[in-house]
Amino acid sequence: MALDELVTNIIDYGYNDSVEHTIEFGFNLSEDCLTIEIVDDAAEYDILEKEDPDTTKSIDEKPIGGLGIFLVKHLMTDVKYKRTDGKNRVTLIKELTQGD
Repeated sequence: MALDELVTNIIDYGYNDSVEHTIEFGFNLSEDCLTIEIVDDAAEYDILEKEDPDTTKSIDEKPIGGLGIFLVKHLMTDVKYKRTDGKNRVTLIKELTQGD
């Protein structure tokens, strides 16, 4: 779910041209941890700077957008962002426990 949300956002909002782009993925699975790295050349966007939405408001009071990134940050154990060489690099870390 977290990966789908971020890739959809990259495709929908990260590019404002018709040039072909590449989104790269790296996966590492150990006994107790899943790590996913997403690398793209979209516009710079640090998801960690995105303010969490006010979840106390009713659905009618909330503006559209923002809930997906909120869910990503809360589903994963850790989320890291850095911009290097003109690319966004998001690392998602999920510690696995028995039953995950």
